[in-house]
Amino acid sequence: MSFHKTVGVLCMLVLVTVFNVQASGCVSWKAGTFGPTTLEKPVADEKMSADSGIYWLKNTADDLSESAMPACQVGANSKEKKACLNKLKLLSYFNPNKPTIIFIHGWQPMTVVNKNRFDFCYNYTLAKDTPANTNNTLSQWKDWNVGVFYWNQYADEISPYDAEAKIYSPNGAKGMRWKYRWVNSETGKANSSYCSNKQANCNMPTNEQGEPIDIVQMAYQAYIAAMPSAEQYLSKNVRIAGQSLGTQIAIQLTGKLLFDPQGAPEPTRLALMDPYFTPDHQFTLVNKLPDSVANYNANIVSNILQAHPTFPITVFRTSELSQAPNGNSAESLNNQVAYIHLYPNYMYAANDNELQAARHIASIYLYFYSKKFSANPLMAAASSNYITAQSLDADVVNLMRQKRYQSPSLNIAIFEDFWSSSFTNQEPQP
Repeated sequence: MSFHKTVGVLCMLVLVTVFNVQASGCVSWKAGTFGPTTLEKPVADEKMSADSGIYWLKNTADDLSESAMPACQVGANSKEKKACLNKLKLLSYFNPNKPTIIFIHGWQPMTVVNKNRFDFCYNYTLAKDTPANTNNTLSQWKDWNVGVFYWNQYADEISPYDAEAKIYSPNGAKGMRWKYRWVNSETGKANSSYCSNKQANCNMPTNEQGEPIDIVQMAYQAYIAAMPSAEQYLSKNVRIAGQSLGTQIAIQLTGKLLFDPQGAPEPTRLALMDPYFTPDHQFTLVNKLPDSVANYNANIVSNILQAHPTFPITVFRTSELSQAPNGNSAESLNNQVAYIHLYPNYMYAANDNELQAARHIASIYLYFYSKKFSANPLMAAASSNYITAQSLDADVVNLMRQKRYQSPSLNIAIFEDFWSSSFTNQEPQP
């Protein structure tokens, strides 16, 4: 299969259903989150910036919706940082006494024009034309600080390769362009356009020296600004999590923070949900990528585990989107971690393409909802051991370099009952 056909297949698999599922409208985003608040396309001298960085999310009182507040974006030792953290604590968005999880989303094609942005409310289809009730998976995390690193305006590309390139270099084929939404005042039709460094009115991501930076560096800067110092963060428990392309950012961010935290709390666990890595091909050279992004990230995991042998890392695999020719399954990564292969059979899909897309997105919500369930791996039979978000770090370490597979034949019709199934340490036969 040619490179361009491969891209087309993956786009078809995912664009059909996935990216309308990711945003359920549980968060009411402020005006201007996706672009200008006016009904006109911005004039040439109007400065624009992407709305990226870490937001803290929490449940509303009825648990049926969520609210979001930007994390601190000021210097680590400034009075403004102290005031910002105090405000977040007063408003119950961030408490230094609570453990923290920061989630990083993946590819986001066609979401800006539709004003879609990731939240933790999960919708899926039970049967044809029959949606299930919305599950707010954030409701299981009230005892945690929950953050999301949003890079959605940068990740809104028709090709996943163009979004992935921004993770590694600001100098890829598309640079660090980002998308914004605007509405035609005459027709009322919503449109989207790209901002790039070729346009004087477009602010592009830079470091303190004004040098261009990539998405990993953006996430790193956002984390340092958002978190209190290691001394002030009393919980000492930080989990970095990512899904799809976001797993690459999560891996690299974790590595940077473990080796150079700049006084911020070091991560204590890494959770990867249906990781996606583009296949190895010559396209990577054009975009300043490693020859194999899968091997590059697997090597970072190896370096982490060499320096921190008991650092807990999990992979939840839920779809076949990572398989060749559309992706790289990254077996060298899977073999180093606690690997859990899940078979979500509770949703309806019209065809296998839609099913794989729906299973890909399900990994996020299965993980976050799994905090409700304790796997009790040290108490169960060895072949039944598996990991949920509630499992202790020691339980994850106990299953590192092992794999667990849920039975693919189970007919689980209800999302909430998914974690009652059993697991085995034997890979199912094809």
